Amino acid sequence: MAKVALCTPHGDRSSPGVNRALLQMQGQYLQHDFVYIEVDSMIIGKARNMMVETAIPQNVDVVMMIDDDVLVPLNAGELIAQALSLDIVTGVYYNRRMPYTPQIYELAKEPEYEGTGLYWPIIDVPKEISEVDACGFGCIAIKMNVFKELQRIHEARFKDAARDIREADPSLEMIARLVENMSPWFEFLNRKGEDMYFCERAREAGFHIWVDPSVQCEHISMIPITWEHFEYLKAQKSIVKEIVS
Repeated sequence: MAKVALCTPHGDRSSPGVNRALLQMQGQYLQHDFVYIEVDSMIIGKARNMMVETAIPQNVDVVMMIDDDVLVPLNAGELIAQALSLDIVTGVYYNRRMPYTPQIYELAKEPEYEGTGLYWPIIDVPKEISEVDACGFGCIAIKMNVFKELQRIHEARFKDAARDIREADPSLEMIARLVENMSPWFEFLNRKGEDMYFCERAREAGFHIWVDPSVQCEHISMIPITWEHFEYLKAQKSIVKEIVS
């Protein structure tokens, strides 16, 4: 059994289907103790940080983040047990816009992109649990020790960096404050979403990011976007690579 924080950042509206899917999923995993954490109408990175800060004093074992436009399947609770052993495990959901690419990514390895930190979506979704370089945070389970370790590293590294900036040039106080006040978990920087920021911090800390392709979610748009939309375009050879930075 694990104590699990179900964390959902809300925009101005939330589909009733999201809550219904969460309740149905929870009903399949009654061995776990679930608590609910929600943040309404806030910048997504800040909302995710606030949910983690709320979860820490509640002594949860796993933080499971479910976006308010993602419908989780009944087996999404499998991510909880996997996170307890693998630390970070995501399900699969798809971009709401064409070409509906899966929200799992690998670093661009082409020579012209080396060192740029750019990503390609993984077109061929693996058939079994596999490692990826980054993922969206629409349906993901993360062991609490990951957040605590990132916080420990952040306090040592960023506080020291801010001190060095101040000592080098006192006129850079504003930059020093920005550095020391950055989150150890989620920031939206340099055209990188807060999810990519987290994945990069986690990988730097020695954690691995995994995807369980059996957890197939629907992404709510005008209609729910599922793997069938992506597979249809892929079969028509209409998929083009898109760079997510």
